[in-house]
Amino acid sequence: MPVNISKVKKNYGGKPVLKELSLEIEDGEFISLIGPSGVGKTTLLRILANIETPDSGEVHFSRTPGKEDPVIMVFQDFALFPHMTVAENVGYGLKMRGVRRKDRQERVEKMLDWFGIADKAPSYPARLSAGQRQRAAIARALVVEPMVLLLDEPFANLDKNLKGETARFIRQTQRSFGITTVMVTHDQEEAFAVSDRIGVLISGELRQYSSPEELLKSPADGETERFLGMQEFGDSGGSPSSPIQLSGS
Repeated sequence: MPVNISKVKKNYGGKPVLKELSLEIEDGEFISLIGPSGVGKTTLLRILANIETPDSGEVHFSRTPGKEDPVIMVFQDFALFPHMTVAENVGYGLKMRGVRRKDRQERVEKMLDWFGIADKAPSYPARLSAGQRQRAAIARALVVEPMVLLLDEPFANLDKNLKGETARFIRQTQRSFGITTVMVTHDQEEAFAVSDRIGVLISGELRQYSSPEELLKSPADGETERFLGMQEFGDSGGSPSSPIQLSGS
């Protein structure tokens, strides 16, 4: 399996954020982490990206992350270089790897075409819509063929009309490239639509880690059920008042 997280703990100012959290991620899976604000979702993502170090516990990858097998994080604000064109942004990682200019151009063109933004190649990020900036950021991540892709709140800067379309595109892209993906999101509906498994974090603990269907059918405890907005259906076998379409499973 690509990722094995074992008993990871992280404190900030003496306050526990992650409490001996353990989970496994299989090759090619799309995993979403959901939960209330401040429960450690993004902290775990940053630990996977080696931006932060756990206080204890271990993270094992099937191969050692590095230049040939990178773990790439796409940030909530997309973090595109404002002084570079879309093509230059997408090709930046290849340039840093020393890929020849001709080969780099070919790979960037193919990636931009896949993401439907080939016409934006000479444009600068400030001239793009939020959805186009996001596609450019994910294209930049995928062009270097990462071992694991990390997505931090990919729907946060998109309007409601774009969220569903973006979720479908992200899922299609993930399946086509076969990239193991971990997403942190506050958007439960989109998490249920795209994920193979969902982890619910509450108070720094992984309360449940299961398929979307199982999570909806059998929440692990009352707090998980309340977070999902299902408390009034807990004993009746009903479903949430706003049914979630499981289109990506």
